[in-house]
Amino acid sequence: MNVQMLPNDGRHPRAKLVASRVLIVLGVLGVGALGLLFPFPWDGRIWAELFNLAHAPAFCIVLLVVVGVQDPAAVGLGNWFQPVRHVTISNLLFTALFLVILGVAGEIGQGLVGRSSSLGDVLANTLGLLAACFFVLAMKSPGSKRSAPLAASVLVLIASSWSPLATIVDSLIQRQQMPLLSSLERDREIEIWHGLNSRLERTSIWSTDGDHCLMVTLRRARFSGATLVWPIPDWSEYRQFSFDIRNPGRVSQQITLKIQDELHKRSGFDPDDRFQKSFTVPAESELHIAIRLDEVSSLKNDRVMDLSAIHRVEWFTGQPEENSILLIDNVRLED
Repeated sequence: MNVQMLPNDGRHPRAKLVASRVLIVLGVLGVGALGLLFPFPWDGRIWAELFNLAHAPAFCIVLLVVVGVQDPAAVGLGNWFQPVRHVTISNLLFTALFLVILGVAGEIGQGLVGRSSSLGDVLANTLGLLAACFFVLAMKSPGSKRSAPLAASVLVLIASSWSPLATIVDSLIQRQQMPLLSSLERDREIEIWHGLNSRLERTSIWSTDGDHCLMVTLRRARFSGATLVWPIPDWSEYRQFSFDIRNPGRVSQQITLKIQDELHKRSGFDPDDRFQKSFTVPAESELHIAIRLDEVSSLKNDRVMDLSAIHRVEWFTGQPEENSILLIDNVRLED
């Protein structure tokens, strides 16, 4: 690496100055690692998106701090404090690449501490570093040429933040629509569902509430279906859980419904520690299913399900015909 060391002007011994800046860099990297790896107790869709939202700004700030403690002028701080070296563009890119690698390692580490990791997080980290690089490039450019890289820095941060912000807004709308849990009327509502050996789509081919429903294209597997992974968790003020389901195929489908609360994982996922009920949807037919919540809360192992902390709701079938379809709509709670 081409490092341009500045002469010691007598204001501070070189070794002590470098050591203090190294400690600052290590401290910043330590805080970043803590943010990536600490198993925070907060859960829920909004919290998940707030963490996603933080990725790009956090990595942007880390790179600016690492560069700034070496060369304050490179981040627009002029001569606020004594520089250690002039950071060149090649130094900047090497540091950014190093932080990308650390970010990937952090995502791998998240899986080891029970936190979720994704390629989307790696992309957000990289976009944050790219925004910081554009900012440093702007600070190194003459005044008349700063506008373009500054605008690029801002646009990159906005682009990285758009999806988490949109999901946070959707989560707030989801809360306001209670007791409706899901009817697929919002574009981002599909995000609160996950497929189990299946493909999920938002479709308008059938509905009982609004214009859309969830289409589950089943695959031939031991189990195939759909899971509502981000329900509003507090059901304690309601009396009944209901939904509409349609089987447009020519073969009847036996569907099993499972509901579990946050405490279920402590049982080791014991089948007797969750609500489970099966029903048959005849061919080319639809059903309205309503289940009393006092039935849901009474578990086979004599534990009472915590209706204020519902974790997920699953619909699945066993060994379905390949590409057979189920339609689900109007999932709600009732007084």
